[in-house]
Amino acid sequence: MRRLNTLGVVVTGVAVFCMSVSFGCGSNEDAPVPSSVKSESSAGKGTQASAEKAMAKRVRTELTVSTESMLDAEEVAKTAFLAVETDKSHSQEIVAFEATGERIGPITDDGRLKFDICYSPKTKRIVFISRYERDPNRWDIYSMALDGSDSRNLTLESPPPEEAIELMGRGVGSRVLRNGCPSFTPDGGKVLFHQTTPDGILSLLQVGDLKTAAPAVVLRQGENGDKDTGSRSRPPLTYDDAQLSPDGSLVVCVQRPQGSGGRIGIMNLSASAGDADEWVGFLEFTLEERAQRPRFSPDGTNILYTVSDLKASESNIFLIGVDEIKKGSSTPRFLVSGKRGMTGNWLPEGNGIVIGGDLGDGEQVYKVMIGDDPEEELVPERLSKTPEILRHPVWIR
Repeated sequence: MRRLNTLGVVVTGVAVFCMSVSFGCGSNEDAPVPSSVKSESSAGKGTQASAEKAMAKRVRTELTVSTESMLDAEEVAKTAFLAVETDKSHSQEIVAFEATGERIGPITDDGRLKFDICYSPKTKRIVFISRYERDPNRWDIYSMALDGSDSRNLTLESPPPEEAIELMGRGVGSRVLRNGCPSFTPDGGKVLFHQTTPDGILSLLQVGDLKTAAPAVVLRQGENGDKDTGSRSRPPLTYDDAQLSPDGSLVVCVQRPQGSGGRIGIMNLSASAGDADEWVGFLEFTLEERAQRPRFSPDGTNILYTVSDLKASESNIFLIGVDEIKKGSSTPRFLVSGKRGMTGNWLPEGNGIVIGGDLGDGEQVYKVMIGDDPEEELVPERLSKTPEILRHPVWIR
């Protein structure tokens, strides 16, 4: 075991792999070339070196997806929230909106599927998940400025850890990884995310540095099967929807057996992996329920989360105190109900939430203010004024 003091988190020493972010970097001729990037040249042995050099250049270019701004300074200043907009052709873009719900404009323009937007007020950047354009089976983590500029693929060159390679029976060049659920560390300089092998055998909870090419560090590992044979001989343990607390001392995440149900757990990062006090509390769910997106309140005292009923095709958003989970309480405060797929995020002041989902009039964006009275019936206010489908909103200011 060893500790990473700059984060205040415990490193289990299971695996460490290089996530080459290369923000603003110069030449890097030794960058690994993904196996799916093929040379368009038919050069023979005499030109093989130049062809490989050209491919490496293409990979580096691909890491920087876009450098142009989609919004001007005035439009950025007006932006209150972002949401993923889906049009009739099923093209998806991240779109900026004013606090009144007026649409400002998109900050992406590639049309690919996107979700799980997270914003850092410290760095004024967002991270999100999107399908990689050259491999529909791969999901990568992207980061960009609020105006849509300086867009980077953060996980394009990330090979799986050695143990994952053994389990997968694949080489370092394998690109069929599932990177997901990114959230910023409190200082905005790092991203917490999970990485899962295609067969679900290995699930890793990791932290990657946005500013350097430092290795992404494996915080915790969940396995589904024997690590030597890859057989599914014991129930899987995967980490999903993880987020650091505002002070960086805790992680809340979903432990999901068999892809549904599971439990929300709070992890104490000052404890070593496997210690009795590593997990300070759990909130359990049935196999008919799917727990999703637990999120710390801005002051770190409460957790917002969604539970989808797999039989009734509906979702409910709840709130529960961190101390209540530590005490083993299972009586959260109900906030709002909608159709399956609804998600929620906190407003910056912690006095309300922004919701993306279908509350009866299509998938739109709503705001719900939360008072002190737990018996108060909350009334969602629809913000969006567009006929398009809107999902995964995040409030900026």
